[in-house]
Amino acid sequence: MRQIGTNALPTLIKTISAENPFLKQKLVELISKQSFIKIRFTSVDTLHEQAVTAFFILGLTAKPAIPELLELLGHDDTAYQAARALVHVDPEATLSFVKMLTNKSARVRFAAVLTLSDIRNKPEITVPALVRSLADRDPDVQSVAWLGLRLQDSALATPALIECLKDDNAHVRSSVIEILSSYGSRAKAAVPSLLMLLEDSDPGVAGRAAEALRSLDREAAPRFSNPL
Repeated sequence: MRQIGTNALPTLIKTISAENPFLKQKLVELISKQSFIKIRFTSVDTLHEQAVTAFFILGLTAKPAIPELLELLGHDDTAYQAARALVHVDPEATLSFVKMLTNKSARVRFAAVLTLSDIRNKPEITVPALVRSLADRDPDVQSVAWLGLRLQDSALATPALIECLKDDNAHVRSSVIEILSSYGSRAKAAVPSLLMLLEDSDPGVAGRAAEALRSLDREAAPRFSNPL
């Protein structure tokens, strides 16, 4: 692949853009139910994986493909595989994924959150973006954002999450508290901010703050009573 170099880019872009036609999919399903006809199909998912792997191998050499990959980010059927390819090609791709979060399509936003969840070395960008997605109008996007935040390196994510405790949205504050609580004592730096939230205007947020404080600072747990 490295020997072919940039000559492979047009083919890789077409492969990333490949869709599984409805009739072909139905044919695959039909043939898989019988044992007389043996026809090998390469699934679109397999083609996508091969293309993403090729971009991984080419790395920065594939930079000429960035404009086309960026264009594919805005389409339901190509957003995720294009994002996965860009991670290996474009050092500034993280910011492009953040921009995807404003797309009208839930599938595009879902792809963005899924990709951001796998990026662990830029918490100052990814964590606030994932936190904002906790308030997304699509429940699937919310769920992936929540899971992605829980999987972040707690040492890197905690400072950014502490800043997000100031969010105006009570649902976001509550979700961030729950994520910090899942980190346990590793998020002890959040204790001062959580203490302030014991007086939060939203009773649910105040209650979660009390619960989190008992998880984060077990020695001081008796001091934290649930305001509910």
